[in-house]
Amino acid sequence: MFNNDDDFVKGLWNKYDNYSKSKNKDKFYSKHVYKNTDFKLEIRTFSTFAIMFVATCSIVYAGVVTYNYIQNKTSTNFNKNTDYDYSQDMIYDSDKVYYKK
Repeated sequence: MFNNDDDFVKGLWNKYDNYSKSKNKDKFYSKHVYKNTDFKLEIRTFSTFAIMFVATCSIVYAGVVTYNYIQNKTSTNFNKNTDYDYSQDMIYDSDKVYYKK
């Protein structure tokens, strides 16, 4: 093999010089392996942004709808039930606090 690092480096440079001077060059070094990478990267970036945007809007919409549903179901319409005594649903505690049954 090689006796020291200098022999190794010289051997590499000799291989490079022989390759650059030869007429039969390998096509592997001259062809572009990664074609259309910029276009694919842009499409991937846009699709990731679009998916995240739609997911975020969907989650916010679901939260708003759920909040409104809970507010409508738990609110009391006092004008509709004017004859009803709401204090009958409350229990008096010894600390002078009313709480719902």
